[in-house]
Amino acid sequence: MEDRVRWRDLRLPAERAPRPRGRRDDEVRGLVHTLVCPACHAILKDVIWFVDEAQYREIDGKPGVRPALCPGCLKVARGIYEAEVILQSRLLIPSKSAAMDLISNEEERARCSNPMARLTAVEDFGDEIKILTTTALLAERIGKAFRKAYEGDLEIQRQTPQAFCRVRWHRE
Repeated sequence: MEDRVRWRDLRLPAERAPRPRGRRDDEVRGLVHTLVCPACHAILKDVIWFVDEAQYREIDGKPGVRPALCPGCLKVARGIYEAEVILQSRLLIPSKSAAMDLISNEEERARCSNPMARLTAVEDFGDEIKILTTTALLAERIGKAFRKAYEGDLEIQRQTPQAFCRVRWHRE
C-alpha cells in the first residue's frame, strides 16, 4: 500500500506546471490593473466597464493600462445584435435628420449607464428605419423616445427577458 503513487503527491517540473487559464503572467502578478477600449474609450476597472472620457484621457498610455476591445465594440465588430427596432411612418421622410439625431442621442444616454448598449446597424428605407442594437433595453428606449416625440403606436415583443426583442413603432 505504501508503494502507491497518489495524484496529489505527484509534482510536475516547473516547465510543465499548469499556468493560469486565460491570463498573462503580468496580470497574475498584478501589474495590469486597467483595460481601456481604444474604439469607444470605455474603461474596465474592478470588473466593471464604464465610460468616463476625462479619466480615459488621464490614464491612456500609462503603465499598467492595456488596450482591449470592450464587449460592446466586440458585438458591433462581429455583427451580433439582441434587438431590432422598426420605425414606420410617412412622417420620417421630411424629418429624417431629426429622427437620426433622436436615435443617436438615445444611444449616447444608454451608453453612459451601460457601455454595451450600442447600435449595430441602421438601415434607411425611406418611410421606414430598421435599427439593430446590442441590448434589448436600448431598443426599448429608442421606441419609447419615438412614441414620446412623435406619438404613434408602440409594440414591444419579448417572450422572456433573455430572448430576442423586437420593437415596432408605427404612425400613420
